[in-house]
Amino acid sequence: MIKTSLWLCAAFLLAMTIGPVTFAVAQSGRPDDADIYLVFETRGSHRLTRDLAGIGAKEIGPVRAPFARMITAVPTGHAHLIKSGYIVMPASALALICGIKVKETST
Repeated sequence: MIKTSLWLCAAFLLAMTIGPVTFAVAQSGRPDDADIYLVFETRGSHRLTRDLAGIGAKEIGPVRAPFARMITAVPTGHAHLIKSGYIVMPASALALICGIKVKETST
């Protein structure tokens, strides 16, 4: 009985983890309407700092996560980061994972 409960709990936790991760991977690389992105650092921090300065992107937020940075960049900068091999996720996708609905503004 306990073994069955443990397997059910493990399956539930796996399903709860795979859903958001799959959604995030599917959204990575897409442009964001507000030009705000989450850039994951898989290499050295100094290289990303140099690349961000080269494209004119600015880091936003009061603190820096150990594995990622939230930035604002123009669409050409977004494309440059993807070509450089970074994993770039639009901030609106992160907001959707957290349950925040982003209203689109008409210009």
